[in-house]
Formats: sequence, C-alpha cells, structure tokens
Amino acid sequence: NYRGISILCAASKVLESVIYSSILPIVSPLIPSSQHGFVPRRSTLSNLMSLMIDLFPHTAAGRQVDVIYTDFGCVRLFVASIAYGKAR
Repeated sequence: NYRGISILCAASKVLESVIYSSILPIVSPLIPSSQHGFVPRRSTLSNLMSLMIDLFPHTAAGRQVDVIYTDFGCVRLFVASIAYGKAR
C-alpha cells in the first residue's frame, strides 16, 4: 500500500499550481471545518486533537464513547470496478 513516486516536469507543476489556486477559492467554502487530512493547516493530528477535546467531557463523566473511523477509498475502487463491469 505504497504511494507511487513520479518525477513531473516543471510545466506540469506550474499548471497544477495555477489550477489549484483558481479552484481553491471556489471549493474552500464547500469543505466543512470537520474535514481534515488534505486541507492545509488541518492534519490528521489536528483531527485527533479535536476528537479528544470533544470526547473528554464525556469520558470524564464516566460515559461510554464509541468512535468509528472509516476509509471509503477501497469502496470507491469497488464501485468503479462494478461500473466498469456493467459498461462492458
């Protein structure tokens, strides 16, 4: 489960930067503040910290707290493979 490494030419990096800077102002208001991981200044560590802040009052009061983390990346590939199979 390793991410591939590729060397991109300078033109594609510049094009990516231009597209990113033009799309970001449009998309940023649509991303909820609870989204972490790929958003600048909102890492997976900040997600964990906000979770701990939200859960602390409940655990301090002796209540049970359950947390479920999911990764829908494999589901996306699964649905795409089904759609590809139906298209054939």
